[in-house]
Amino acid sequence: MTKDELDQLLYQRGASQNLTNKAAVMERLYAICGIKTPLDVACGFKKRELSDDDINRMITISEDGTIIVDDKQGNFRKFEELDNGDACYTNNSRQRESLDQPGFYIINSLGIDETFQQNEMSDDDNNFLISRNTPNGRVLVHERRGGSNQINEEVDDGNPVLDFIYYIKLPSRELAKEKYALAKEYISGEYPNAAEWYEKRDKLIKAAPPIEERRKVDPQDIPADVVFDAERAAALEERLGEYRREVEGLTEMLKSKDQEINKLTSEKDKALGALAKTQIMANRMYDIVVDIKKSPIGKVFFGRKLQDIPEKNKFLDSGREIDQ
Repeated sequence: MTKDELDQLLYQRGASQNLTNKAAVMERLYAICGIKTPLDVACGFKKRELSDDDINRMITISEDGTIIVDDKQGNFRKFEELDNGDACYTNNSRQRESLDQPGFYIINSLGIDETFQQNEMSDDDNNFLISRNTPNGRVLVHERRGGSNQINEEVDDGNPVLDFIYYIKLPSRELAKEKYALAKEYISGEYPNAAEWYEKRDKLIKAAPPIEERRKVDPQDIPADVVFDAERAAALEERLGEYRREVEGLTEMLKSKDQEINKLTSEKDKALGALAKTQIMANRMYDIVVDIKKSPIGKVFFGRKLQDIPEKNKFLDSGREIDQ
């Protein structure tokens, strides 16, 4: 399947345009489907060969435009639109082979991953959070291990998809700059709204003082609303749950209305059928009356009463009025 064919598939099935315009959504979907692009955001995932039938089965679209990808092999992903123009991407994959890390991602209105929270591991005290919500154009990597906190400030690699594995492997500052330039060139050309994000990011990076390869940050120096924490993730999940329940309620209401319409249509069809039978009988009765009218015996018995019978078209007018 090509990029254009996947785009057409999503459009035909009613995917939210607010989602399909976002780089972090579409580049993930291209990678999942094995479609190569200049931005390689896959971690070995693109090695999988998927047929068009596989892709058709994997991708479903909810009534509200939510995109769901489920390969029935433990890899489940969901892209949902938020009311402020952002999007929430949930990766519930269970297998090691994965496009990105399981967890919650907030994709901003310009189509770039803004924050990431890793799914909690076996020990609730171990977790990773990443945030681009910084005033200096850098990336904050928040590691929570065994109750201790450590926040490192890293150079942004410009990838619309946040991958904490890349950032905890002590990335090279020069390599990050090279990747940023490549990502900016491709993404800005393919996704016009993303170009605005890179322009703003460039200004922040240029104005910020230089940093070392890796610099620790005191967690107390980070505003509470900068890091995407578990509380916010839970609130977002609850809000999305409310949206889903509302959609389900509307769907049930529409089903009920459809049943009412079908019932009324059925009753109307029955009434029209009965009326048609009545008109046929009326035709036959009129023909009998005409025969009697022409008969000498009929004139003897009914006399002038037969003269009061109207022409056939007027005799059936009342039935036609009912039909109309």
